[in-house]
Amino acid sequence: MTLLNVPALRLEMVLDDGHILAEQMEGERRIVSNLFQHLAASGWEVAQVWDSETFIDTPTQEAAMEVIFSLEGARVFFKSKELRRHSVVPAPGLDTNIVCNFSSRPGDPDGFKAAMNKFDLKAFVDDAARGDAAGIR
Repeated sequence: MTLLNVPALRLEMVLDDGHILAEQMEGERRIVSNLFQHLAASGWEVAQVWDSETFIDTPTQEAAMEVIFSLEGARVFFKSKELRRHSVVPAPGLDTNIVCNFSSRPGDPDGFKAAMNKFDLKAFVDDAARGDAAGIR
Protein backbone atom coordinates (compact mmCIF):
# COMPACT_ATOMS: atom_id res chain seq x y z
CA MET A 1 0.00 0.00 0.00
CA THR A 2 1.28 3.45 -0.82
CA LEU A 3 1.35 5.89 2.06
CA LEU A 4 -0.23 9.18 1.04
CA ASN A 5 0.29 12.56 2.64
CA VAL A 6 -2.57 13.72 4.83
CA PRO A 7 -4.08 17.09 3.96
CA ALA A 8 -3.66 19.79 6.58
CA LEU A 9 -7.03 20.72 8.05
CA ARG A 10 -8.11 24.24 9.00
CA LEU A 11 -9.64 22.64 12.08
CA GLU A 12 -6.15 21.74 13.32
CA MET A 13 -5.11 25.38 13.27
CA VAL A 14 -8.10 26.43 15.34
CA LEU A 15 -8.28 23.60 17.85
CA ASP A 16 -4.60 22.89 18.27
CA ASP A 17 -3.39 26.49 18.10
CA GLY A 18 -0.19 25.49 16.35
CA HIS A 19 0.57 22.59 18.67
CA ILE A 20 1.58 19.22 17.26
CA LEU A 21 -1.31 16.77 17.03
CA ALA A 22 -1.33 13.79 19.34
CA GLU A 23 0.03 10.71 17.60
CA GLN A 24 -3.37 8.98 17.77
CA MET A 25 -5.12 11.92 16.09
CA GLU A 26 -2.49 12.04 13.37
CA GLY A 27 -2.86 8.30 12.79
CA GLU A 28 -6.65 8.56 12.55
CA ARG A 29 -6.41 11.32 9.95
CA ARG A 30 -3.87 9.33 7.99
CA ILE A 31 -6.17 6.28 8.00
CA VAL A 32 -9.23 8.25 6.85
CA SER A 33 -7.29 10.14 4.17
CA ASN A 34 -5.80 6.95 2.77
CA LEU A 35 -9.17 5.17 2.90
CA PHE A 36 -10.73 8.02 0.90
CA GLN A 37 -7.95 7.76 -1.69
CA HIS A 38 -8.37 3.99 -1.83
CA LEU A 39 -12.14 4.24 -2.36
CA ALA A 40 -11.67 6.95 -5.01
CA ALA A 41 -9.30 4.64 -6.89
CA SER A 42 -12.07 2.01 -6.72
CA GLY A 43 -14.64 4.41 -8.22
CA TRP A 44 -16.24 5.76 -5.02
CA GLU A 45 -16.11 9.52 -4.43
CA VAL A 46 -17.00 11.37 -1.24
CA ALA A 47 -20.44 12.97 -1.64
CA GLN A 48 -21.87 14.05 1.72
CA VAL A 49 -21.44 13.80 5.47
CA TRP A 50 -24.40 13.24 7.79
CA ASP A 51 -23.74 14.98 11.12
CA SER A 52 -26.79 13.37 12.82
CA GLU A 53 -28.97 16.35 11.96
CA THR A 54 -28.31 17.32 8.36
CA PHE A 55 -26.51 16.30 5.20
CA ILE A 56 -23.48 18.44 4.42
CA ASP A 57 -22.27 18.46 0.83
CA THR A 58 -18.56 17.69 0.75
CA PRO A 59 -17.19 18.12 -2.78
CA THR A 60 -13.65 17.16 -1.72
CA GLN A 61 -12.03 14.68 0.60
CA GLU A 62 -10.57 17.55 2.58
CA ALA A 63 -14.03 19.07 3.07
CA ALA A 64 -15.33 15.74 4.37
CA MET A 65 -12.39 15.42 6.75
CA GLU A 66 -13.01 18.93 8.13
CA VAL A 67 -16.54 17.86 9.07
CA ILE A 68 -15.62 14.39 10.36
CA PHE A 69 -12.89 15.60 12.67
CA SER A 70 -14.98 18.45 14.08
CA LEU A 71 -17.61 15.97 15.34
CA GLU A 72 -17.68 13.02 17.71
CA GLY A 73 -19.31 10.91 15.03
CA ALA A 74 -20.60 11.19 11.50
CA ARG A 75 -21.56 9.08 8.51
CA VAL A 76 -19.73 9.70 5.23
CA PHE A 77 -21.62 8.94 2.04
CA PHE A 78 -19.82 7.88 -1.13
CA LYS A 79 -21.27 7.67 -4.61
CA SER A 80 -20.23 5.78 -7.69
CA LYS A 81 -20.47 6.92 -11.31
CA GLU A 82 -23.73 4.97 -11.45
CA LEU A 83 -24.92 7.17 -8.53
CA ARG A 84 -25.11 4.26 -6.12
CA ARG A 85 -24.50 5.29 -2.52
CA HIS A 86 -22.86 3.67 0.47
CA SER A 87 -21.66 5.01 3.78
CA VAL A 88 -18.73 4.65 6.13
CA VAL A 89 -18.86 5.53 9.82
CA PRO A 90 -15.62 7.00 11.12
CA ALA A 91 -15.48 7.49 14.88
CA PRO A 92 -12.62 9.78 15.96
CA GLY A 93 -11.04 8.64 19.19
CA LEU A 94 -10.92 4.93 18.32
CA ASP A 95 -7.34 5.10 17.00
CA THR A 96 -6.75 2.32 14.44
CA ASN A 97 -10.42 1.29 14.76
CA ILE A 98 -11.61 4.68 13.54
CA VAL A 99 -13.56 3.10 10.66
CA CYS A 100 -16.08 1.30 12.80
CA ASN A 101 -18.78 0.42 10.24
CA PHE A 102 -19.83 0.65 6.61
CA SER A 103 -22.89 -0.17 4.55
CA SER A 104 -23.13 -2.78 1.82
CA ARG A 105 -25.82 -4.55 -0.16
CA PRO A 106 -26.46 -8.31 -0.06
CA GLY A 107 -24.23 -10.00 -2.59
CA ASP A 108 -22.15 -6.82 -3.04
CA PRO A 109 -23.54 -6.07 -6.55
CA ASP A 110 -21.62 -2.79 -6.90
CA GLY A 111 -18.32 -3.85 -5.32
CA PHE A 112 -18.30 -1.43 -2.38
CA LYS A 113 -17.83 -4.16 0.23
CA ALA A 114 -14.99 -5.65 -1.82
CA ALA A 115 -13.34 -2.21 -2.04
CA MET A 116 -13.64 -1.73 1.72
CA ASN A 117 -12.25 -5.21 2.39
CA LYS A 118 -9.25 -4.51 0.14
CA PHE A 119 -8.18 -1.65 2.41
CA ASP A 120 -5.62 -3.54 4.47
CA LEU A 121 -5.45 -1.56 7.70
CA LYS A 122 -2.59 -3.59 9.18
CA ALA A 123 -0.39 -2.92 6.16
CA PHE A 124 -1.41 0.72 6.29
CA VAL A 125 -0.55 1.09 9.97
CA ASP A 126 2.82 -0.55 9.34
CA ASP A 127 3.39 1.88 6.43
CA ALA A 128 2.30 4.79 8.65
CA ALA A 129 4.95 3.94 11.21
CA ARG A 130 7.58 3.89 8.45
CA GLY A 131 6.18 7.19 7.14
CA ASP A 132 6.55 8.80 10.57
CA ALA A 133 10.17 7.71 10.62
CA ALA A 134 10.66 9.17 7.14
CA GLY A 135 8.92 12.45 8.04
CA ILE A 136 5.80 11.82 5.91
CA ARG A 137 2.75 13.36 7.48
